[in-house]
Amino acid sequence: APALVGTLAILVMCRVARRLTRSTLLGCVAGLLLSLDGLEFVLSRTGILDIFLMFFVLAAFGALVVDRDVSRNRLAEAVVLERSDRAGPGLGIRKWRVAAGIFIGLACATKQYGFWYILAFVGLCVAWDMGARRTAGLRDYVRGALVRDGKWLPVTLGVIPLVTYIATWSGWLVTSTGYDRNYAH
Repeated sequence: APALVGTLAILVMCRVARRLTRSTLLGCVAGLLLSLDGLEFVLSRTGILDIFLMFFVLAAFGALVVDRDVSRNRLAEAVVLERSDRAGPGLGIRKWRVAAGIFIGLACATKQYGFWYILAFVGLCVAWDMGARRTAGLRDYVRGALVRDGKWLPVTLGVIPLVTYIATWSGWLVTSTGYDRNYAH
C-alpha cells in the first residue's frame, strides 16, 4: 500500500504543479523531482503512516487548486451577469472544497498532525478568495471573501473533516475489540 500511494503521489504532484503553473513541462519536472526525493522514496517502501499523510494533504491541496480555478471562473461569470453589490455574489458550498475537506479529514485520521494543515488551508482559501474578488473588480473584496464565501469554510474545512475523521475511526469507537481498546483492564 505505501508503494502504491507513493506512486499515486507522484502523479498527483504532476497534476497539481501542472494546474498551478499551466506548464506541462514544469508539472513533469515537479513529478520527477518528487520521484527522486529520498524521503518520498524511503516512505514509499516502509510501513509507516507518513506517506499516507503526505498523500492526503497533497490531494487536499490539489482539490483546493482546482476549486480556485473553477470558482474564479464562476465568480467572473456571476459578476458579469448579475452585479449585486460591492462585495459580489456568494458562491455557496463548493464541491472541490468538500473534496478537500474529505481528504484533509483522511489526513487527520491517518495522523493527528494533519490538523495543522486545516488552519493553513483556511488561510489559503481566504487569500485566494480575496484575490479572486479583487481581480474581478469588486471593491469590497475582503467582506466578500470573509462573509459571502468564508461562511462556508467552517463547514467544508471544519465539519466535513471532523465527520470524515469520526467515520474512519468508527470501527474502533463503537466496538470493544479495537486495538488497545481495553488496555486499562
